Amino acid sequence: MGLDIVECYCYNNIIMEIDESKENKYILVDFDRSHGHERLSPKPITMTINEAHKLNRALTMNRQNKRYVKSEI
Repeated sequence: MGLDIVECYCYNNIIMEIDESKENKYILVDFDRSHGHERLSPKPITMTINEAHKLNRALTMNRQNKRYVKSEI
């Protein structure tokens, strides 16, 4: 746990975790587009809850109005 130094490389092994959270289907939605045309992904994308959260956080930090929303399909 912590930092591992291997030869000339230094990496944080806390970040390298196995994500065993539940997988759901998500669609990419752009809230700047007009009603009825806000959906950007043609078909749902399968990813875990943690992946969707991290991607949505990155989009927020980059001041984008796009979000991955859980699909009902």
